[in-house]
Amino acid sequence: MHQQPSRHTDHAPRKRRTRPNPYLVPGSILVAGMMVAGAFFLTRSGEAPTPTPQPQAQSGEPNIRPVSSNDWVRGNPNAPIVVVEYSDFECPFCGVFHETMNRIMETYGRNGHVAWVFRHFPIEQLHPQAWSIAIAAECVGDIGGNDPFWQFADLIFENTKGGDSLNMSLLPQYATQVGINREAFNACRESERTRPAVQTDHDEARDGARGTGTPHNVIIAGGQSAALPGALPYDQLTIIFDSILDQLGVSREQAPLPPSEPAVPIENIGEDIEDAPEDQEE
Repeated sequence: MHQQPSRHTDHAPRKRRTRPNPYLVPGSILVAGMMVAGAFFLTRSGEAPTPTPQPQAQSGEPNIRPVSSNDWVRGNPNAPIVVVEYSDFECPFCGVFHETMNRIMETYGRNGHVAWVFRHFPIEQLHPQAWSIAIAAECVGDIGGNDPFWQFADLIFENTKGGDSLNMSLLPQYATQVGINREAFNACRESERTRPAVQTDHDEARDGARGTGTPHNVIIAGGQSAALPGALPYDQLTIIFDSILDQLGVSREQAPLPPSEPAVPIENIGEDIEDAPEDQEE
């Protein structure tokens, strides 16, 4: 696994909260069902599995670096559920999933139950500008921090809906819209000093998370993780998240358990369904 280069610079150090380890749920997730059936789904202990279609997952646990203060995190950094998304700014399915995750954060983020982590997986064979946009987004974050990064990402997807239609000359304008100095932004882009950070994410998506297309997602809960490729629909995500929270004894209306408090072990059962849509590497 590639080691993440520091995204702090002498020009504008990133200011973000230190992220403690939130995965202190005792016991382990029973992954045998997931390994055999190839799907990740957590059901209420003692109940029959729901017949609702479930997203197909890859067998085996992804090998990705822990979420840290170097990541772009939207939501509660101590959330019991973490979605790590490997995304491509020109991928149309990523644009759809970005809207879906914004809805998820409106529903689950307000009480701190879900955190959303953005990592880069530009697929140059399909989207020739994706690397340049990712480098620009990293420049925004490197200069301005976590919030401007997410605001910039929102602007990109809002103005392209995921696709190859972005006018690259507008990137400085988007950067200034989120409070970034234009000259500093342009200098960062020209130097490409954030390329190593994008490269690290890209290589991890391919080698550690075993991604072959975008969006590629890893869901982390109860100390276990599973890769869920594709633009998962909102309804399927809510089924997964509600089941996890139910087993942790947390309802949508209340704040999550502190990381130090015990919770019941989580069980999972998986069944195959059709893959969620994604852009595939060639």
